[in-house]
Amino acid sequence: MYYIQHGLMVVIPFYLMRIGGVYNVEPLRDMSWCIMSYGLNLAYHFWVLQLSAL
Repeated sequence: MYYIQHGLMVVIPFYLMRIGGVYNVEPLRDMSWCIMSYGLNLAYHFWVLQLSAL
């Protein structure tokens, strides 16, 4: 069961991109989500975790 589920995690995104519809991929140059998630990660590690370690 483990290998079936993890194999489907690889196959399903390719299938959804192939059939189109509402599932689409953002342009490669659109880094807005990457920058936002990196900023949230930095804020969490440097503010929340550092304050809790003190």
